[in-house]
Amino acid sequence: MPANLPSSAQALVPYTGYYPLPSVPGAFVTVDTSMTSSGDTVSYDASVTISTDGLNSTQYAASACALDGNTLVITGQAGTVATLAFTPTTGGMQVSGTITDYAGEAQGMSPFAPVDFSVWDGIY
Repeated sequence: MPANLPSSAQALVPYTGYYPLPSVPGAFVTVDTSMTSSGDTVSYDASVTISTDGLNSTQYAASACALDGNTLVITGQAGTVATLAFTPTTGGMQVSGTITDYAGEAQGMSPFAPVDFSVWDGIY
């Protein structure tokens, strides 16, 4: 990958958050990202976890995720698992789209996204 393009994990950073899916009690989508640095080296890691029933969840590595603009496509062993569009709102970030084994259109909102890295800027 050319050095000027973000990794899959880095591209997911603006969508970091917990998105409850209120149509099914306990159902959710979580985009979890992290950044670590050592000297001049910065690395990113990310995963997306989906629960369609509020009881069970499946985690997908960033390598299973493709981001086109604000649309995330997650691919599993059997093909496309989810197609989700992220939209910034006044109160946070909204997600909507389709998820395999989820009844109807998935819609949720996270008041915790996006979190700008400048919030965490500093020497630790």
